[in-house]
Amino acid sequence: MVSQSPHPSDEKETDLTENTSPSEAPPEQEAPNADWSFRIHGLGKCFGTHWAVRDLSLTLRHGEVYGLLGPNGAGKTTTLRMIAGLIEPDEGSLQLSGVDRDTEPLEARKKIGFVTGSTGLYQRLTPLELLHFFAKLHELPKHEAQRRIDELVDVLGLESFSKQQAGTLSTGQKQRVNLARALLHSPTLLILDEPTAGLDIISADFILKTIQKAREDGRSVILSTHILTEIELLCDRIGILLQGKLVQEGTLATLLQNTQTSSLAQAFLKIVQAPTEQAPSKEQSPAATEEVA
Repeated sequence: MVSQSPHPSDEKETDLTENTSPSEAPPEQEAPNADWSFRIHGLGKCFGTHWAVRDLSLTLRHGEVYGLLGPNGAGKTTTLRMIAGLIEPDEGSLQLSGVDRDTEPLEARKKIGFVTGSTGLYQRLTPLELLHFFAKLHELPKHEAQRRIDELVDVLGLESFSKQQAGTLSTGQKQRVNLARALLHSPTLLILDEPTAGLDIISADFILKTIQKAREDGRSVILSTHILTEIELLCDRIGILLQGKLVQEGTLATLLQNTQTSSLAQAFLKIVQAPTEQAPSKEQSPAATEEVA
């Protein structure tokens, strides 16, 4: 299995007062400007009268793996799709390596790679054909595209099935191809939504090693999964969403200290089961109609 990488964030823990409740603990101190690669501020999305995500702020450092947790319906997928640019937020801002998505949306999207557990492939294309197709979409120079494809075929172990039609591949093989597609243009931020869903232990281990390699290459990674052992193994910091709001954030050690528990599963349950205020509806919030700068 994957060997655990040291978590640099574990070296310094945030001091917490004794009477801080699990759902009220303050987030850890934000990374200095020179150290962050990705930042969202006040992000929100409303469907009808329901705010799926509200007032979400998050900063990631270069080479940091951030675990995003929450029960079903907490707003995780909506958050990831907003960050990836697949749906437009109703409020808030996003910056990637100094690029503001509001003013430079295409440039910002070039810095993002997005993979879900259900991402489809063009069934009649081979992995090599698919990667060349996406290289053209990303406008990679021909020489650079071939170099990146050769590298990813080697690193992700695609060689044995690189010339098979995607429709004939196993679930694990398809997910490796999806990772290659997401990494092809060397993104600054890699977003993974349930990337090991439905995979056997060998395929899942391969995906986790790829996440570790992305960290070593200095990429920021957001990982959302219901498999808590993956979060414990890989993530430098963890954020917990509840009713569309970030209610806890910190290293694993910090979350365990906040909740006085001994495992991430226990801490997660204690946080999400703590009494919380109901998320506001669109009518209840005047800010829903304000123009976002």
